[in-house]
Amino acid sequence: MKFKALRKDITREMRKSLGRFLSIFSIVAIGVAFFAGVKASVPVMKNSADHYFDEYNFMDFKVMSTIGMTKEDASAIRKIDGVEGVYPSYSIDTLNTVDNKQKVIKVMSYPMKDTKDNPDYINQMRIINGRLPEKENECVIEHDSIKGASSKVGDHITLTSGSDDELKDTLKNTTYTIVGEVTTPYYLSYEKGSSAIGSGTIDNYIIIPDSNFKMDYYTEIYVTVKNAKKYNSYDDAYFDVIKKVETKLTSLGEERADLRFEKIKKDALEKVEDGRKEYEANKKKFDEEIKKAKQQLSDAHDQALVGQATLNANQLTSQQMLASKKQELEQSEAQMNSLVAQYDAAKAKLNEEKTKVDTQIADLNKQIETQKGKVDEIDQQIKDVEEQLKQPDLTDLEKQLLEEKKKALEASKTYMVPSLELLQKQMETLQSNLETGMNQLAVLDEQISNAKNQIELGKQQLAEAETSTQKQFEEAQKQIDDGNTQVIKGTLELEEKEKDGAAKLAEAKEKLDKSEEEIKAMKTPQWYVLDRNSHYSYRDYGSAADRMGGIAKVFPLFFFVVAALVCLTTMTRMVDEQRQEIGTLKALGYSKTAIAMKYIMYAGVASIFGGIFGSIIGMVVFPTVIYNAWNIMYTLPEVQLQFQFGLAFTAIGIVSLITVAAAISAVYKELMDVPSQLMRPKAPKNGKKILLERVPFIWKRFNFIHKVTARNIFRYKKRFLMTVIGISGCSALLVAGFGIQDSIGEIVVLQYEELNKYDVSMTFSTDATASQRDKALDELKANKDISDAMGVAIYHGFYADEGEDKGVDIYVPANVNEYQKFTVLRTRKGHDPLDLESDGAIITEKLAKAKGISVGDSIPIDNGDGVKKDIKITGISENYVGHAIYMTPSYYKSVYHTTPKNTTLLGIMKTVNSDQEETLGNAFMKQAGIESVTFYSGIASSFEDTISSLSFIVVVLIISAGMLAFVVLYNLTNVNISERLREIATIKVLGFYDNEVSAYVYRENIILTLIGALVGLGLGIILHSLIMSLAELDTVMFGRNIYPISFVYSVLITMGFSIIVNLVMYRKLKKIPMVESLKSVE
Repeated sequence: MKFKALRKDITREMRKSLGRFLSIFSIVAIGVAFFAGVKASVPVMKNSADHYFDEYNFMDFKVMSTIGMTKEDASAIRKIDGVEGVYPSYSIDTLNTVDNKQKVIKVMSYPMKDTKDNPDYINQMRIINGRLPEKENECVIEHDSIKGASSKVGDHITLTSGSDDELKDTLKNTTYTIVGEVTTPYYLSYEKGSSAIGSGTIDNYIIIPDSNFKMDYYTEIYVTVKNAKKYNSYDDAYFDVIKKVETKLTSLGEERADLRFEKIKKDALEKVEDGRKEYEANKKKFDEEIKKAKQQLSDAHDQALVGQATLNANQLTSQQMLASKKQELEQSEAQMNSLVAQYDAAKAKLNEEKTKVDTQIADLNKQIETQKGKVDEIDQQIKDVEEQLKQPDLTDLEKQLLEEKKKALEASKTYMVPSLELLQKQMETLQSNLETGMNQLAVLDEQISNAKNQIELGKQQLAEAETSTQKQFEEAQKQIDDGNTQVIKGTLELEEKEKDGAAKLAEAKEKLDKSEEEIKAMKTPQWYVLDRNSHYSYRDYGSAADRMGGIAKVFPLFFFVVAALVCLTTMTRMVDEQRQEIGTLKALGYSKTAIAMKYIMYAGVASIFGGIFGSIIGMVVFPTVIYNAWNIMYTLPEVQLQFQFGLAFTAIGIVSLITVAAAISAVYKELMDVPSQLMRPKAPKNGKKILLERVPFIWKRFNFIHKVTARNIFRYKKRFLMTVIGISGCSALLVAGFGIQDSIGEIVVLQYEELNKYDVSMTFSTDATASQRDKALDELKANKDISDAMGVAIYHGFYADEGEDKGVDIYVPANVNEYQKFTVLRTRKGHDPLDLESDGAIITEKLAKAKGISVGDSIPIDNGDGVKKDIKITGISENYVGHAIYMTPSYYKSVYHTTPKNTTLLGIMKTVNSDQEETLGNAFMKQAGIESVTFYSGIASSFEDTISSLSFIVVVLIISAGMLAFVVLYNLTNVNISERLREIATIKVLGFYDNEVSAYVYRENIILTLIGALVGLGLGIILHSLIMSLAELDTVMFGRNIYPISFVYSVLITMGFSIIVNLVMYRKLKKIPMVESLKSVE
């Protein structure tokens, strides 16, 4: 009967104090959701991956050999007991250039004729778009969900070799039509490993039919084991199953390794010997060609000298002839000038004579006219006399007189006529003389005119002769100059050819010497039997899942501690409120256990239901969120959720124990009192001075309300501790969330702005000559968009890590002193500069940490030739993306016995924008020897895009922090109001307004929230550092910085949560009746 009454009382109490019950329920649900959800994400991630592996027949082993694998090897493996599927495969690293950007493409084979159900079809593909290849010239490409594929279905992709070997010797086709986009379990991670060509890192892969390969041997053989799919490949049981087959494969490898070794070694030495013969023949041929070319250039030079001398002699003769002609013309011109002078003098004299003659003629004309007048007068008189003589009446005397007169007149006329004729003759003579002079002058004028014409003609002929001769000489000189230019050009080309040829011959000799040395030192070949643990993607994904297990140990801690404090505070208040009831029950004969069970059941039921709810939500939401978050870096299908009852029971059990323990702790002290004491009100605590009261200069400045607030905050220790821990957890989650973005986001600035100063890199093709490299460097330095440039040798090497080779870039700058302008080598702490020395190398910090090495140690590094050499470390440099080693040319040569040559040009641009990058890239891609141009603004942008996809993690943390803060503050405020109900009612009676009452209570909440937020900043730094160390990738070092603004945001958001809770509780404060203050305590 008693227990039935207790059960009813417990049920009634849950309904009555639903807010109190829900506060325990909520904090338990949140804690269990975090713990179970994050913890469950580990098996969910691994199970989802294993389901993917099984569905697409992922290999259990990859068998490789230093001398390749044969069909006989594959047949021998098939005969091993326990082997289910065997697929001999081919793969090769190639290059592909699109939009001036070069990528390393892994080309892998697949059995085009095999069906999905065939156990020999290993590492099958998941089709995202399109279909699988059905012809030899078709391929599928990787579906890249982060950046998007640079090519799409229907495009063509052209591959080139990244080494000295021709790709056509390995593949039937070098151009393929893309028919699909796929993913494969072979590559879960976007990190696909290292390569000895191109950038040193595999960017993408394509898969082609295996009939495309022309190799004499397989590069690897994939093997699956019977019954292995029954187990999760991340469990020990899986490895127990495959261990037996691994042992047999290893034994088989030891048996078959020697079968081909001697023949391969002999063939290799023969190839080296053939190479030496070829080298000697090529060297002889090269020397003869150079000698012949030099002789041809010498002959051409001599011919040019003879031609120049002949031209100079002919030019001198022509100049003398032209000078003689010119002198003759000058003499003719002088004679003509003399004639002109004579003409002018004769003309002047003639004009003078003419003037005189004209005067004389005029005088003669007058005289003639006078004479003619007199003659005419005489003729008239004679005529008159004759007329008179004809008159009949004349007398003889008169006739005689008239006759006499006539005679006298005729005599006078006779006398005058000769005189007239003489005058006329004189005039005719003068005119004749004048006309003769005029004719002579005209003849002289004609001579002068002819002389002028002849002189002008001579000048014209002389000018034409000079022009013609000059043109002939210029043409002849041009031919000679062209010949000299060709000689000079030929000399330069010969020097370049001689330089390039000598460099190639020296390089060939170095390779032959090195190959012979390596062949002689070659050890017995062996098989490498690599299980999934040796596969980077498998191991990296498993490591990522395990890191979540580490986070699961830390994250829920806040929630469990807060759950204990919330339960303790809640149950303590509940016990205090029901003190009289406990005393009554005790007086009625109820045992301590029976009374305690009420509170244990109350806390237990809230915990169990909260735990069940939290488990269900947590095991669905958190694994999905975490799985999708990791899928930013991995390619996996949809998550495979599984409810883990064991984990759920464990989480519920732990949290139930915590809350039950808190309930027992709360009720234990009261159960020890006698019933009479319990039936009386609990005596208030003795008043004590708080710490602030002992600091008078502060305490005196507080008003009454502020003093009450300070006493209430520090007097209730459990409530203070619960609030500070809970709110600090909220603030720590926010700091960690914002810090994740800050730390990852700063990599872009640190790596691509502070450390790597160059904006563009240009990679030479493997067959680029030394002169082409020098010319490209000179043109890059002279480019108007480039402020500085230099050449550097970059080799893509390897280092050993847990049995697997991983990539490391070896940088050998041509000019060590100038290299700091392009790449800053410094320590991360203190930023002390590091100098390259001739007795060692500088290694990046992430690699140094991964290998556990420090300055003075050595690390074996393969420079891409297949042989590892010990490198002494003289410095450890700050670096965030990738692994690198920096060394001087002299140290590189002393270690690898090879002279480094520039493989890459680095350039610093004056200003960076897409138009200039496109112009620069297009210009230099046309240069002979340039294979690719990479601009780092695009890489930085791509990195930022990846980082932006992490934003939802911050959102999840903010939501979690908000839930934690709400539960803590709600419980705090609820308990605070319940404890101080009479006090609040009293101040209402005293005339306090609702807002003043709210401020009286909420002031404590705000101060406690602020204290908790500030404490949480320190916890957040620790939590952030832990998350960063767990989430770091193999080739990326995250920063540890948190920007000051992130701390500000965290505090402001935490305070915002507090304000929201205060607003929610405002209505409860407002409804407190003032009559409560008038009720008797007893």
